[in-house]
Amino acid sequence: MVRNSLREAVAEYDGQLVPRAGEEDFYGTENAMFLLLILYLAFIGLGLPDPLLGAAWPILHEDLGAPLAAEGLIYIIISGGTVISAAQTARVLRHVGTGMLTALCTLITGASLLGMSLSTSVWGICAFAVPLGLGAGAVDSAINHFLAVHYSSRHQNWVHGFWGLGATIGPYLLAWSLMCGAGWQGGYRTVACLQLALAALLFARLKSWNHPPQPPEPQAAPAEPEDVAGEGARGVCDVLRLRGARYALTMCVCYCGVEALFGIWTCSFLVVGKGLDAALAAKLAALFFLSITFGRFGSGLIANRLGDVRMLRLGTALMLAGVALLLCMPQHGVLPAALAIVLFGVGCAPIYPTIMHLAPLTFGHQNAAAVISAQMVFFYIGSSLMPLLFGGLIKVSTILLFPLVSLLLTGLLTVCLYRLYRSAARSQP
Repeated sequence: MVRNSLREAVAEYDGQLVPRAGEEDFYGTENAMFLLLILYLAFIGLGLPDPLLGAAWPILHEDLGAPLAAEGLIYIIISGGTVISAAQTARVLRHVGTGMLTALCTLITGASLLGMSLSTSVWGICAFAVPLGLGAGAVDSAINHFLAVHYSSRHQNWVHGFWGLGATIGPYLLAWSLMCGAGWQGGYRTVACLQLALAALLFARLKSWNHPPQPPEPQAAPAEPEDVAGEGARGVCDVLRLRGARYALTMCVCYCGVEALFGIWTCSFLVVGKGLDAALAAKLAALFFLSITFGRFGSGLIANRLGDVRMLRLGTALMLAGVALLLCMPQHGVLPAALAIVLFGVGCAPIYPTIMHLAPLTFGHQNAAAVISAQMVFFYIGSSLMPLLFGGLIKVSTILLFPLVSLLLTGLLTVCLYRLYRSAARSQP
């Protein structure tokens, strides 16, 4: 089924290309398939370094003589870089194509990881965290925009599934390096070399981006786009003046906020709040990431049939069911916990990529780059801010508020979704 879907996409791609004289062979099926492969590889590369810091920190902070809490500072630096670069991606794309920006930023992230592997102090790690965050944010925003404009929802979901694959491979590469005696530095160097090899491939195939598929004609616009400027919105302030943008950006904060809460606090909730064994709770918490990864591959198989808005509604319904089950679970309830986490993870799977894919249809192709950059900013704000706020909340309250806060965020996400897309599902085939 995946192979047939790829062939359908390639056939669609080739039918929309208008080759220049003498370029018919280059812009053929082989090139179309290679561009899809590049997109998938780019997102594997984007996912590879994301879990490295957390996986390496127990050893890394001892080697560098850094306090355990310094990980939070490095995480904030990386997150700040991603927010800044995501906010500026729309402006940069007007002067640099998606292919060149992706290649340059992949080179920057590879060089940053290599620099981290050579660092002898925590301040060196912090210094290289700046370009690492800047490069990652730009790649994430640029490729999401390219996919949303030129490809179907199927590939938007699959690309994010490949991010999960990269995020899964990263810790295994680090573990392999530790077992071989190369230390955490060897793990970082391995991932850096993979990033640099990917950057070389991207530079070698820059011409593959020259003639992407033409954007499909929208069948209906869920919200009427309003041009802020003749050439479309340019920055976050312009995006905020578009009709419906506040709902869309609130969805971003709520989704990434509740996803980050589940990723960080689920294990603590199960151990402290529900009395489960720590090792068992860790295994159950890992189900969340597995559910998202496999859920995105599964979502890609049905996304084109159901349509984007129905995928969002299905996803939020599963998220609400999962949180409600977690809220009602009894003490030591292993099976309800596992089912709740899987339901929530599978529900989360299509939300992030589908919100991105709907941006050109909802706000117009001329505003898509700026809208997606703004969405990336608010995604990162949600994922950075919500865990910190919840951490402050449980200092004065209890970890048992975890499912209730998750339910409130998921409920707000659902309300914003219905407000923004309330008439769109009826117009989709």
